[in-house]
Amino acid sequence: MGVGERWGEPQVHVLRREEARLEGALIGRAGETATLLDLLAPESAASGCLVHGPGGVGKTALARTVACLCLERPGWFTGGALFLEARGSCGEGQMTTAQATSAMARAVNLVPDGVELTEQEKSAFLRQWLTLQSAAGRRFLFVLDDVEDVAAAEKLLPPGTGHRVLATARKRPSAVGSLSAVELTALSSRHTEELITAVVARTGQSRPSPEDIAALARMCEGIPLAAELVAGAVALDRCAAERAAADRAAAPAEASGQAAVRAGVDLVLSCLPELDGRMAVRMARHPGPDHGRLQLTAWGGTPAALPACVPKFVRAGLVKPTTDPDGEPRYVMHPLVRQYLRQHDEPGNAGWHASAVSYLLEAYEHEAVLLTACKEHEAQGRQGATSGIGDKNQLPTKDRENMVAVLLAADPAAPRTLSATRSVLQHLAEADRPYETLALVDRCVTAARTLGDRDALAWAFLGRGEVLRQLGRFEEADDALGEAASAYEGLSQRPPEEQRTDPRGHRYRVLRGDPMNYRYLLATTHDRRAAAQLGAHLHTRAAAAHQAASAIYINDGQWYDLMTRGPVRPEYQIPWAASLYRRGVALAGAHRFLEACSALRQAAMLQRDLGASENEAVTLTVLWKTAYRASRLAALGVEHIRAELDALGAVVTGVEQQAQRIDVEATLRDIVDERTGPCTHPVEALALWGNSLVNCTRAEEGVSVLSAAASRCRGDGRLLLLAEILDDLGEALLQTRQAAAAVDACREALAVREELEDRRGRALAGFGLATAFIATGRTDKAVTLLSEAQYVLQPSASDVGPRVMESITDLLAAAQQPSAPGRWGFGRWRRSRRLR
Repeated sequence: MGVGERWGEPQVHVLRREEARLEGALIGRAGETATLLDLLAPESAASGCLVHGPGGVGKTALARTVACLCLERPGWFTGGALFLEARGSCGEGQMTTAQATSAMARAVNLVPDGVELTEQEKSAFLRQWLTLQSAAGRRFLFVLDDVEDVAAAEKLLPPGTGHRVLATARKRPSAVGSLSAVELTALSSRHTEELITAVVARTGQSRPSPEDIAALARMCEGIPLAAELVAGAVALDRCAAERAAADRAAAPAEASGQAAVRAGVDLVLSCLPELDGRMAVRMARHPGPDHGRLQLTAWGGTPAALPACVPKFVRAGLVKPTTDPDGEPRYVMHPLVRQYLRQHDEPGNAGWHASAVSYLLEAYEHEAVLLTACKEHEAQGRQGATSGIGDKNQLPTKDRENMVAVLLAADPAAPRTLSATRSVLQHLAEADRPYETLALVDRCVTAARTLGDRDALAWAFLGRGEVLRQLGRFEEADDALGEAASAYEGLSQRPPEEQRTDPRGHRYRVLRGDPMNYRYLLATTHDRRAAAQLGAHLHTRAAAAHQAASAIYINDGQWYDLMTRGPVRPEYQIPWAASLYRRGVALAGAHRFLEACSALRQAAMLQRDLGASENEAVTLTVLWKTAYRASRLAALGVEHIRAELDALGAVVTGVEQQAQRIDVEATLRDIVDERTGPCTHPVEALALWGNSLVNCTRAEEGVSVLSAAASRCRGDGRLLLLAEILDDLGEALLQTRQAAAAVDACREALAVREELEDRRGRALAGFGLATAFIATGRTDKAVTLLSEAQYVLQPSASDVGPRVMESITDLLAAAQQPSAPGRWGFGRWRRSRRLR
């Protein structure tokens, strides 16, 4: 995780208009409220507002109240208002734009079940969805509490759609975009006294004298949080005003607002009994964002009842009561209150805190095991008894933020930290919580390094790379998976050992792991690293990684064959075939078409030996598509491909005999038709079927199927897959002589890459659009696109593929000639229908 980055998604609350009159939120804020309402009005030119000011000045309360007031205005935000609470995603940093996007998409149920989108896809899909909502007359207000990058947060919303952002920040950033900044300053003395009076009246206690209220107001320095604290102290002890004067005289020099809040915390502690004050410090020590029954049990309560001091803390303003989605009470502490309470901790409490954290670790580990067991039991569909695993035996289910927070705060040198973290990770793996998972995996990396557990360290690096790849951070995933590969390489060469003692007292050492198993995991890591590199368009590196994986599958499979005199192990053959297939795809991306078709042919032959006709049909379809693409580029003037056409023809001709054994198009059609359940007609199968129809010279039908697949991708947000399908659709449209439609498809692919902010992908999409322009004789636009692609890809030419740069250079030269090359070789290896 980056410095200052929160590890969890912010909690999202749907605001309601009846919440507009929050207690004390509008006292002394009439001017700021009117200003914010004017800026958020539909006729305002601003895209939103930024409320900034020191901690405790009331930014969050004001923003939430103003949002609810907006809901009372007819026709303002007909879609509703969402409040993204940063405190709910505990962490000392600020909410990132990617985390805000993920939380917003989850809140509006934008991503269908079973669909995984990268950060870039979620952001682009959310903007598209908001554009459609605006066209339908629905406008939304998003309140982002304590956001990190205000200018980036503004980009979440498409311009000119009527949606608004209301953000808060402690400091005014240097760049706020088109947001209007509103500074929140301290309250006046009169308004501070009014706020103290209102809070005291709400607690039901007798009102202090005007002199006492004035003294308390001077102590608060106009900070609303401090005013609530001193009013809470008065609710606990009528003599709080006298204590406030004495404490104020001895207070250390500090920033104005912070000193007032600190004084308020000190005053509340002085009015509490000593034991209750210690409990408040213990609550502040808890690393989670809030406190529930399980946490309060660890910090001084009992399983049957909450600590008796909690209601006092609520009256004093130390915590705010709330409820979780299950209706259980929870208690939230303001970050500044938590910060100053922790400073009252005593060094002698370190051992007590360690035991409490150990208790929570054991509880969370046990809870994760119970949840996993219950989920497996439910999946099996059994009825009746649960073998002791039931609701009454489960620990209270806690939201994941507290679980992750305690694990992150635990001692990495304790073995329980690593074991508990791995147990909780097994539960989070299926919960679609990538940020929490990433934070825990990083904790596993730290704990494994501290304990010297090389096996766990390799596993953690592999998990980190997978999560980063899921988020679309492909280059970071490449680095993490590279470390995992190095770790597994070391394990396979020098497996971990443990020392044992026989009954006679002799010591001996045994291996804790199988070297062959580590080599298999190394090959798996190479494959996953190649997938990350392919996502970053590093085709040459991806092909090399797949080659390394294939070498392991071949060598280890043959070694076992020689030792046992039996057949090669099938568990090596299946991933070997898959690795060969993906290597062919990577080589095709690097414009090494002859090597790509050779790898795909070998993969198809291996799939035939394994009896996997569906995988064989997929591989053959990609092979023919690759060969046709090479033929088309050669026809446009790419010289290095022209030199390989005869060899490519020999590869394709050799595969034709194999193709006669199975009906590729029919096999792929059956994959689409026989798939049932919520993912009926998967998009990938539709795209492959459309390509097979084009390969069978049924291009018109293929265009129809590919168009349907593209529509499905637009509907569920899989924009990376959409860009690939649009490339195939453009080639199919050229086959049917629909040049204008082909150019439109390639343009949309380019626009998708722009929406995803993928520079390399945009350059490669521009290359595809340029080929369509050259094929239709519009060489002037092709020159511009090719020159831009050459400029963007040149710094990473060796990783993207030197052949790609040669293709760009050749096409640029061909496009600048007076007459562009003809359509020589187009469709040269299209399968005829009689082969079917």
